[in-house]
Amino acid sequence: MVTKTYTVGPHNPFEAQYPLSSCDLQVPPVFTCKAFIYSTNGNLSASSPEAQGLVSRLQDSLVSFLQPISPGVLAYPQILGQIVKPVDGGRPCIAVKKSFSIQFKVVEMPDIEFSSLHHNGRFSVDAINIAGFRDGLDRASLMNLPEVSHNFTFQLTFINGGFVLLAQVAHQITDASGFAGFIRHWFQRARDGSSTYSQVESNPQVSLAMHDKSRLCQEDIQGDTDALRKLELAYKDVPTVKRPVAIGNGERVAKIFWVSAQSLKDLRTTLQAESANQPTSFQAVVALLWRCIIRTRLTPENNTPSTMSKGFLVTNMSQRLSPPLPKDFFGNSATWVFAEIPQSALLEEKRHASAINAIQKTLQEDTTELSLQLANQFISRQMQVGVYPPMDLTGNDVLFNSWEHFYPDLVDLDIGLGSFCTMRRLTDSIVPSLVLILPSYGRRSHGPEDKNPCQYPGGIEVQVHLFANQMELLQKDPEWLHYASTI
Repeated sequence: MVTKTYTVGPHNPFEAQYPLSSCDLQVPPVFTCKAFIYSTNGNLSASSPEAQGLVSRLQDSLVSFLQPISPGVLAYPQILGQIVKPVDGGRPCIAVKKSFSIQFKVVEMPDIEFSSLHHNGRFSVDAINIAGFRDGLDRASLMNLPEVSHNFTFQLTFINGGFVLLAQVAHQITDASGFAGFIRHWFQRARDGSSTYSQVESNPQVSLAMHDKSRLCQEDIQGDTDALRKLELAYKDVPTVKRPVAIGNGERVAKIFWVSAQSLKDLRTTLQAESANQPTSFQAVVALLWRCIIRTRLTPENNTPSTMSKGFLVTNMSQRLSPPLPKDFFGNSATWVFAEIPQSALLEEKRHASAINAIQKTLQEDTTELSLQLANQFISRQMQVGVYPPMDLTGNDVLFNSWEHFYPDLVDLDIGLGSFCTMRRLTDSIVPSLVLILPSYGRRSHGPEDKNPCQYPGGIEVQVHLFANQMELLQKDPEWLHYASTI
């Protein structure tokens, strides 16, 4: 393995502080880690002119974002900073010092064959060695580098037949939506060899609004909704704890499943017969997997009519506010709502009515602007006194999220070298029971014009995190296997 480490810093060093919102402060101190996988024609040495050109373009475009926020300039100075807690007990913020830089590692591992990362063009998370593609980028190692950002790091790894670009950000700086916006802008500049962005130039206020967190820092929102009362009731008997109740013991594993376009259509047709409205793809997958995951946990103790199960739905508030936040708002802007169903109703044989109707009702009634703001405020206040969200993710509850629309087109992932194949989430999972719909890159179907066998196969990919014994049962569940196959 050959490694070269670069330090990337601004042309004009600066110092600044950027606030964190109540949404940012609800996030545990973990990384959001994405691996972007590309194929090439044969082996591409890291020292080749093509590879060196890519390294230079990625670094130059990255540097162009490292400047203070100002009108008409698309900048991401937060990626250069570190999260600090004021000694006076004030709200934590992101602090940038003149000496700070970003570590960018370039690695060559020709002994790894690109073909080992996938099977028939589908990439399982088991085949991607996260330790090799994220060498030395764990938080403990980064803390030993005092002048290097601990919150934003990259590694570009050249292997035989392709390369992997791993990018990771501290989740408290931005959520996956804001991260995706940054990635799209970064890759566009790297692809075009440009340090400007026409949309920002034509509308100088866009660059400022993308970083304006004032509407997510409000702490005096007044009102009352059914969603808030439901949330307060769920918290009623939760004791004060020092860690999220979602963290449990036991081996956790992640698997990616594929639901073909035809299977997705069949599932939505089945659910349409039992729901008032046409189910979206997200709603359909949630209704199905909620049932299937709960089946993996049935015991004589919890298989009673009184046992309740909650399906938590991560909801991005940015586009539900009036007016909405900018498309590429940089920060955390998500909270969650939940549907609650008796397990006995959830698991009625050959019926999905309870699940799909509860999901649709929740998403229709509990995701208004006021409901989401009140929920976010309530959760934030509870966490300030040490009470974490009452999620029984080791037992009766499931957490659902979707990244389906983060990259609207395959062009968004073109960086000017190789052919983009897929993106994989390699974040260390601290919670079981997480279901994540992965990006579809605007392509639900795999048309005859698609000549790259390793590109996105159409349909929907779903990443599921469970305890190992539960995953074994899910992979044998007849209802789930009727629609999905393991990648």
